[in-house]
Amino acid sequence: MRLFLAVVSLAILACACPSAPQAPEVPPIPEVPPSPEVAPTGPVGTTDPVDRAVAEWIEREVAAAEAFGEAVEIDAGARAIAIRAFLAAHPDVAAWETPVQSVLESGSALTLEEAWKVHQEDKKPLPPVTIEVSGAPYRALIIVGSHYVRSEDWGFFVNDVDVALTAQGVVTGSVHEGHYAVHLVRDGATVGTVDTTPYLFGVVGYLFVMEGKEPLFHPHDMPDAVLSDASAYFGVTAVRKEEE
Repeated sequence: MRLFLAVVSLAILACACPSAPQAPEVPPIPEVPPSPEVAPTGPVGTTDPVDRAVAEWIEREVAAAEAFGEAVEIDAGARAIAIRAFLAAHPDVAAWETPVQSVLESGSALTLEEAWKVHQEDKKPLPPVTIEVSGAPYRALIIVGSHYVRSEDWGFFVNDVDVALTAQGVVTGSVHEGHYAVHLVRDGATVGTVDTTPYLFGVVGYLFVMEGKEPLFHPHDMPDAVLSDASAYFGVTAVRKEEE
């Protein structure tokens, strides 16, 4: 009996004792997102638009030197400083980039500054071009060329288009840098004037002109595509003459 009471007493005491404190739960450490990759500075991968423009012009100068056999080593650091200064002095890039790039690609100049000077000379006005037209309504094709397009395809394609449209009574003439106007003359009197300014400097193609209609510019393309659109504009059926 005494043994039973002792066991019961120990059990009661064990229940009455406070339980050992438990360590508080530690919240999980949040994952830290990886830091975004930063593009390297310099010509490759730069995020700065000026740095990117400088790098592109250096690449164009290198390509021009290599394409036209000039044994010139370009100091990229010095050129970067010079080009950056040039771009700061001529911020209206959209107004001159295409023609100046065309000058470089033609080999007529080997640096951005030289190409700019050539372009400035090309901008000087030349006398208007006169095209003798006949009939009513008159139809004329103005070939918009460039000193700096040296593609053999361009010459062949222009000839195909010229021959096909001439056979349909469309008279042709041509303009290039500096020709800002074309006078259309019929029986000694000027019956129309076309402002060619928007179509010059680095752009080549064809300007369709017909009495009573707005002129339509068609960029350089395969002859069949040009003749298809020209036929629709002029109301004729002009097809390329197959080689005999």
